[in-house]
Amino acid sequence: MSFRRSVVIVAALLLALLVPSSGAASVARFGYRISGDEVKASVTGPLRTGAWRIRFVAPGRQQRTDFVLRAGDIFWTGIVRIARRTEAGWTTTRIYLLDRALAGKTSVAGCAAGICWDSDDVRLPRDDDGRFGVTVRLTRSGTYRAVGAVRLACEAFQLGPWISSNSYLISR
Repeated sequence: MSFRRSVVIVAALLLALLVPSSGAASVARFGYRISGDEVKASVTGPLRTGAWRIRFVAPGRQQRTDFVLRAGDIFWTGIVRIARRTEAGWTTTRIYLLDRALAGKTSVAGCAAGICWDSDDVRLPRDDDGRFGVTVRLTRSGTYRAVGAVRLACEAFQLGPWISSNSYLISR
């Protein structure tokens, strides 16, 4: 093997070590724990995470619930978005605002799309751990699909695209 080819191979290996993987598994980590009909789910992103999402798709795959959290300069903002599948894709049918609840004021709760939830069971990231979590109660028999996602801050007040974790099937 020539000296020049050896240098090229070593340079390529060093570059591969320096450039971080852009795969979703290395950015958004999703986990859950089941106890009876209760599911505690969380998604963790790196320090640059600006938004988090935990999604549950109900049995039958016709309804879904998104828990979305966004980091602000001073306050956390969040929504719970309920959607149903139509011929054209997903249509939002209801949005619950979590801003006041996340600020420690009036809590918000709801039941839709096969789950019940309460804003008192939302876990905000703390101490720079990058983990957002929610506890829900499954209300339908069948298999749910759960997935987490994050959006990284790419510039001030701008977030990149959603980067999803692996999805999991949860049976009840």
